[in-house]
Amino acid sequence: MEMFYYDSIIAEYEQHHKFHELLSYLLQLYSSKKNIIVLDTIIAYSWYFASSHEYDYEDNYNYDEFIALWNQYIDIGIQDFSDNPCFNFIAGYTLGLHYLYIRSYRGNDKEYLMFMKRASQQNSNLRIKLLAENFVANEKSHSYIYLNNNDIIYSLFPSDSLLDIYFRQIYLTM
Repeated sequence: MEMFYYDSIIAEYEQHHKFHELLSYLLQLYSSKKNIIVLDTIIAYSWYFASSHEYDYEDNYNYDEFIALWNQYIDIGIQDFSDNPCFNFIAGYTLGLHYLYIRSYRGNDKEYLMFMKRASQQNSNLRIKLLAENFVANEKSHSYIYLNNNDIIYSLFPSDSLLDIYFRQIYLTM
C-alpha cells in the first residue's frame, strides 16, 4: 500500500517544476473521487513546496497558495478522515515539523502529537502505526532514530516522486 498518489502526469509536472499545475491536477482528482490517498498527497505536496524552500525563486512558486491548501486539506481530513491512520500520520508529520506555518495551528504546538497518537493507535495499518510510533519516539528522545526497515519503507514510498524520495531519505540511513 502506497502512501501517496503518483502517476506519469505528476512525474511530468515535477520534472518541469510546474507546482501549481501539479496541485491543480490533484485537486481535480480529489473533487471527482474524494480519495484519501489523493487528499494525503495534496497535504504532503503543499507542505513540501511551502517548507522545503528549494523552489522559492521559481516563477510559478506560490508560498501562500501552498500554505492555504495544506491548511484547507488538513481541515478536510479532520472532518472526513479523522479515523484514517494515513491521514493522521501525514497531518501529524507535516504539522510536527512546521506547525508555525499555519495560523490556525500556531497556538497549539503539540496538536501534531494528537494526530500521531491516533495513527499509532489505529491498528488497521501496522506500517503507518510503526512510522507514527517512530516519530513520537524521536520526539520524546529529542534525537533521530532511523527506522531502517526497507520492506516497510519501500512499500509505503515506492516511487521516484519528490515525496517518496524525501520519506525514504528520512526513514532509511544512507
